[in-house]
Amino acid sequence: MNTLPRTVALTFLLGALVGLLEGLGVLVFLGLGFGNPGIELFGVAWRSGLLALLCLPLALGVATVLRLPRKTSTDLAAWAALGLAWIIGNWWVQGEVFRRIPIYRPLPLLSLVGSSVAVFMLHAAMRRAAQKAPGGSRKALISTLILLPLIAQFSLSEVTAPNEHSTESDALPDVTVVVIDTLRADHLGTYGYQRDDGEVTSPYIDAFAESGVVFENTWSQAPWTRPSMAALHSGLFCSGHTVNQVYDMLPEDATTLAEMANAQGYRTAGFSANANVGVTYGFGQGFEQLWTIGKPRTLSTFTRWGELNHMVVNKILGGFLFDGGDYAALVNDKTFAWLDEVAEDPRPKFTYVHYIDPHTPYLPPEGGFLFDGEIYDVEAAIGGLKLDRTSRTNEYPFAVLPDPSAELIRETIRMYDSEIRYVDQEFEKLLAGLRQRGLLDEGDWLILTSDHGEEFYEHGRFGHGQSLFEDQLHVPLIVVGPGVKPGARQKQEVNMLDIHQTVAEIIGFEWPVVEDAPKTATGHPSASISLLPLMSGEEDLENKRLLYAERLQDNIELRAARQDFLKIIEIPDFENSTEDDHYVFQMWFDLKLNRQEATGVTVAELAKMGSFPRELDAFDPAKASRDLSELLNQGRFRAMDGAVKGSAASMSPDARAMMIKLGYMDKNGNPIHGN
Repeated sequence: MNTLPRTVALTFLLGALVGLLEGLGVLVFLGLGFGNPGIELFGVAWRSGLLALLCLPLALGVATVLRLPRKTSTDLAAWAALGLAWIIGNWWVQGEVFRRIPIYRPLPLLSLVGSSVAVFMLHAAMRRAAQKAPGGSRKALISTLILLPLIAQFSLSEVTAPNEHSTESDALPDVTVVVIDTLRADHLGTYGYQRDDGEVTSPYIDAFAESGVVFENTWSQAPWTRPSMAALHSGLFCSGHTVNQVYDMLPEDATTLAEMANAQGYRTAGFSANANVGVTYGFGQGFEQLWTIGKPRTLSTFTRWGELNHMVVNKILGGFLFDGGDYAALVNDKTFAWLDEVAEDPRPKFTYVHYIDPHTPYLPPEGGFLFDGEIYDVEAAIGGLKLDRTSRTNEYPFAVLPDPSAELIRETIRMYDSEIRYVDQEFEKLLAGLRQRGLLDEGDWLILTSDHGEEFYEHGRFGHGQSLFEDQLHVPLIVVGPGVKPGARQKQEVNMLDIHQTVAEIIGFEWPVVEDAPKTATGHPSASISLLPLMSGEEDLENKRLLYAERLQDNIELRAARQDFLKIIEIPDFENSTEDDHYVFQMWFDLKLNRQEATGVTVAELAKMGSFPRELDAFDPAKASRDLSELLNQGRFRAMDGAVKGSAASMSPDARAMMIKLGYMDKNGNPIHGN
């Protein structure tokens, strides 16, 4: 009878060891950052111990059928823990390394066989060790379970301390960067939005815009939060900062907004209602404090336990795991608490504020924010629509929903606008709090923008992250500060990541000179171009900017480029592609005549056309086709400016071959500048 408790305890401990090893691997190889990695590892360990206990009956059954050693507690516990390790290891390898290779191919099969052999070899080794020194083996196991988290706690934690106080920094301006998640520019009054009922979504943002300059044509660099905000914080395009997958974090080699401010003697803090912008994903670099809300990601989220939990909750139970909520008021409270804490410090303040309220689920709080009508369950209504994936070429990008009712679209927009009205009021409270604390005086700066937009079935889908149409990329950008012309309207096209170099110049940050550093178009180690010359509202027609955006998630690469309101989008052509040959499909839009991108033509079709959708002198359709494709190629090349370590892996072999063919890279894949 004593054997069963011993077996259960040993199984749990060995399973916990498997979890610790997986957790350490995730920390090291994914480069995740946590303030308390040791505590995070304990969280992974006990969950893995429970999984090992679930494997115990299966291990007993398999050992019985195959007549494997099973008489002692060590035998059964080892089979259960090693079986768990086999499942976890192959789940990682098959899912991440051989993601696009069928499991019946030689390499995946070889991996399965090799790991199976390793299980038997490890079991034999564990059995021998337990027979020779049973007490020593248990002590070694317990010691390892204690030491690994302690080592991780002291060697892998990430904490940023403020620089020493320098009186030179006291004269620098306070800088506040505000991001309102999922905010379409064209749903703000200052960008011309008018609701059918005559109500206004953003009276306070509109009033704020009158005191500064409104950039009318700003592009986000990605249609979802993490890569978009990585671009803002690093000044790099998605190919350059490499934060494109769900496990990716901002590399340490990137120079963030907070790091620049910290180097200039600023007190730095961030308050984010979206866990995508948190310490876990590398955004803590340079911040003394980066607070996140909702359900912040834990280390276990990145393990196979997290994947299993996601499958059960999201796919089987139909739940919706969400990182944020209607917490703008709480974000303000946290922001003000920190500002009050450092109020006596004469050093300037760099504050990052990230609201999430316009993001789904659309649930504006009570108190008069809801536009006329009752709360409408948008998620339930949209969830009842099934994606049509029968064709994956023309239903951009991969699938479309069946035509929803006019009521569904109208109610979805009403709930979204209600969220904007709520966060608009909280933004006004933020402005009042900053003014009260002397952080929005005449010499200070505030920059307001968004990470991406939102689609309301304009192109067959709801939400964001799936395309590179204007409803996903066109974001607001409003800047208030000294020398900014109040009420100015800037029509010139700019990238949202240009905020990065703008802040650098505002705070007097000078890029260090690095010998043999690659030459970039900007002259410094980022792709960001300062917006300061455009603050008066006058366009710089001699230096038109190339807008570029990417969606590089899940091995599906979408790209878009835009200049002078001509836009090209490149998407995968699944219909004609094979396992060895990957083709793309390109679409063209004239945004001056077709702002909604209601129709488009492929570049191939454009070359055959006898006339252009808008009049151009001496129009040559073949030349226009080449020019549009060249625009996209220039974007690909610019996206590598300032690229940080590991970014080369984000460029597919096909894309690299194209760069070499066009002369932008040498045969070894190194950039050739000056073309």
